[in-house]
Amino acid sequence: MRFAIRTPRFPVIVVGGDLVFAAASPPNLEGLVRRTLAGAEIKLLDQTWEWFELAADDDLVLPSFLNRLPPTKRAVVALVNGRSNRTPDAPDYQLRSLSNHTREDIFAELIALLPTR
Repeated sequence: MRFAIRTPRFPVIVVGGDLVFAAASPPNLEGLVRRTLAGAEIKLLDQTWEWFELAADDDLVLPSFLNRLPPTKRAVVALVNGRSNRTPDAPDYQLRSLSNHTREDIFAELIALLPTR
């Protein structure tokens, strides 16, 4: 897997259709892309809350030029809570007091909730 312009800061949230995963490293990301998310349109959200996309050849990761603004805390929580690969016993991330939590804290807690494969 190659990175253009800049490398995302890992871990990242990986979104492929309605599936959401966590990838802790570039090899972990490559495994997800090749095995689990093959053929899906894939976006990544890194620790700096910037979106990245996989190019059409599925081998090049580059910053998104369509999603230049960082997502809101509520939007990312809704994305993680609404994923289709969620197990029945997986807890929801609570939407209460989002303004009292930093983006870094929320990101770390969401990564902990997500499966890695």
